[in-house]
Amino acid sequence: MAQDGSQGPSTSEILDAHIFANDIFVGAIQLPGAVPILEQGPTKITVAAGIRNNGIFSDRLIYPFYRFFENEVDLIPGQVSPLNEDSIAYFEYFSTANPVEINILFEGFENIGNIWQPSDIDGATISNTSDTADVISGSSSGKIVLNDDFPDLEVYSQEPDWNLSGIIPGRRVYLELDYYGNNPIEIGIRTRTPFVRKLFALGLNSTDEPTKIYVDLTDEIGQGQTNDFQIYLEATKTTNDPEATIFLDNMRLVY
Repeated sequence: MAQDGSQGPSTSEILDAHIFANDIFVGAIQLPGAVPILEQGPTKITVAAGIRNNGIFSDRLIYPFYRFFENEVDLIPGQVSPLNEDSIAYFEYFSTANPVEINILFEGFENIGNIWQPSDIDGATISNTSDTADVISGSSSGKIVLNDDFPDLEVYSQEPDWNLSGIIPGRRVYLELDYYGNNPIEIGIRTRTPFVRKLFALGLNSTDEPTKIYVDLTDEIGQGQTNDFQIYLEATKTTNDPEATIFLDNMRLVY
């Protein structure tokens, strides 16, 4: 990934390449890899970044918010022709300068506080930690602690930092995040009008290693039929350990 600093650290989980030669689709491959192409000589090669939708191995698709990588390659019969000098396709987000193309709301837990507002329950919260043993990237990450005193987490995205009123039902919407921890966590949306209800999107299992995931919220926002909603995160302590911890970072709502 290549991007400017306003979009946070360049974390991604691009696993596949969807390849076009002179605008004709020739195949999708798991990276790293090569694909046979019948064209010869100077050829426009276009590569689209492929992800696992919602982290599901069988649901692999082109991520709609990364620009395609293009380069002209001199194809020689019987030889493997590199895509460029280092054989790497570099992707970037569409320009946020044009809101028709893309909008990005970012939470990197680098400032005082964060956008996650606790609900009315007397539960756990998301704090910012700068402990180097916990931080996923940058100087801070979000930290959730669940214990016998506070076994539950229920938080909502808050305005004005994450004003979601511009998201029209039917538009593609993803929540990207990096996470790890010894307890599951749930992601969904909470509508506020015409009435309050929660629509579950995805549950993330515990993992020891920082993991990047792309959570598709398109259908849930469509079911909600409103642009007055929040993103919610929920967790309940399930581990037998005295304390459950979950770490979050590089959260982007992209639409």
